[in-house]
Amino acid sequence: MSFAESKINPAALYFNKRLLGSLPVILERPFTVVEAPMGYGKTLAVREFLHSALSTSDRLVWTAVLGGNENVFWQDFCRAFSAALPEAAKIAVSLANLGYPDDSTRLEAAWELLRRVDFPERTMIIVDDYHLLRNPGVGRLCEILARSAPANLHIVLITRNEYAGGKEILQLKGLMGYVGREAFALSRNEIVAYYACCGITLPIEDANILYARTSGWISALYLYLLRYIKNGVLEQPEALNALVEKEVFAPLSSATKN
Repeated sequence: MSFAESKINPAALYFNKRLLGSLPVILERPFTVVEAPMGYGKTLAVREFLHSALSTSDRLVWTAVLGGNENVFWQDFCRAFSAALPEAAKIAVSLANLGYPDDSTRLEAAWELLRRVDFPERTMIIVDDYHLLRNPGVGRLCEILARSAPANLHIVLITRNEYAGGKEILQLKGLMGYVGREAFALSRNEIVAYYACCGITLPIEDANILYARTSGWISALYLYLLRYIKNGVLEQPEALNALVEKEVFAPLSSATKN
């Protein structure tokens, strides 16, 4: 492995062809789930895709779940909804007053309010870190909206965990898109291409080693990249063990750990 002639840039963005070919489903289906463990670049990929795909007339409602508090999330969502669709501001206030749709009564009421919204332009509703919501009410609401397929509305849930809703039946009906881990994980040749984007010439033999150690996990590959730039040696970064502990081992049940 060696430094390429181009300037070293560890912050360079790289998206493989499988991922680039998968993301357009976001604009083709009323509802899409983007699902992969932490550190695969889900949020960044969706954000960059929308940045290039949307026009100035499109509406974007992007809300990240912070801390797992459903009520806080719902208020944030309603504010973002009102800002993106000021003509529906009164409905956004009614949704906020209704509260998070954590039971069938509120879920139906939220649906009745949203069905009154006219989406004159293409509108994207993005819920980032959906896995932090303990109550699946928002997911169920997304499925109801997908079945009714309002014109110009597209909803995306970004999550680390497996989506537990009616994925199979919605996919069969062509109402739901899905972008999973397999679209994000890098192959050996893609690892070479990623490092090249960052200014590193990587022999395929070293790519094989990195793939065996990381299974194409972009966060781990990034840590190896920083280590190499610093020391010129392909060696395991100290931070990798902490990353694995936090994102792979810690979420497991006690029975599985034992």
